[in-house]
Formats: sequence, C-alpha cells, structure tokens
Amino acid sequence: MLGKKNLYENIENWFSLWPYGPGELPWTSVNLHRSPFPFGFYPTFRKERLREPCKRLKLSRILVCSMGDLFGDWIPAEWIHRIIDITRYSSIVGGRHTYLFLTKNPIRYSEYSFPANVLLGASCTWGERVDIWLRQSKHEGKKFISFEPLLCDVSKIINLEGIDWVIIGAMT
Repeated sequence: MLGKKNLYENIENWFSLWPYGPGELPWTSVNLHRSPFPFGFYPTFRKERLREPCKRLKLSRILVCSMGDLFGDWIPAEWIHRIIDITRYSSIVGGRHTYLFLTKNPIRYSEYSFPANVLLGASCTWGERVDIWLRQSKHEGKKFISFEPLLCDVSKIINLEGIDWVIIGAMT
C-alpha cells in the first residue's frame, strides 16, 4: 500500500508525463496512452477503461472520478448511467467492490438508482445543505459527507442523521 507521500509523488510523476503545453489537446489514439490525463481536466469518457474494475480479483474500494465531478451539470446522463451499470455488473461478476461517488452537486443523485455496493458522498465547505440532497436520494446504502476543507462551524447547519461517514480535512 502506498503511503500518502508516495501517492502524491506518483500523482506528480503522472503530471510530469504530460508532453504538451497548456491548453494543447492530443487527439490521436497514440497520444491517449502517454498520460493518464490525456485531455487535461476536460471531461472525457474513457469507455476503454469501464471494465477495469471487473478484472480486479481483490475486493477493492474504488473512488470513482477522483479528479473530477461525475455529477456536475456538464456531464451527460449517458456517461453516468454507463458507469453506474458497471458498478452493478462488477458487483456480480468481479467480486463485490465498493464504489465511492463524491460530488459537489448531490441534487443529481436523485436522478439515478444505485446498487447497494455504492457509497454516495457530498462535498461541503461552507455549510451547504448537502445533507438534504443525500437523504432525498433513492439510495438506501451508505452516505457520507466530506468537509474538505472545513471552513465554518457546521454543527448547527448540517443534520448528520442518516449520514454514515464524515470526512474532515484541512485546506491543502
């Protein structure tokens, strides 16, 4: 298992592999394999990677779309449906992986049906009422709130009833 320091060093190494200047996008299939982020932070659906969790033999916790927001308003519903379908399929075929979804836009959770092996999370910084949207989702599985960074006293704003996990982080 990678320690936190090694994890960040590896992420920095991935970014150092980016052979293009700011704003340049490599559109050829040859360039797609040079970097894990071939299009920078432009939303990209990598359908060739959808079945990777199904190949994992070791049961894993998988943070879905860790470098972006899958439930942002700019993400097509078709992409979200295909990813949720894989979480459902891989729980049957490849073992029972646990998938964590984290968004700043939890209102979109109510548009989808999630399998039991999915944890729904919402990111909160200034006491946004993400707890309401998490409880209103159709999902009966675990839910969590990530306060990263925690910038105010949320104890009188956020109702943690029905929330299974709380993550508190510092400003980085």
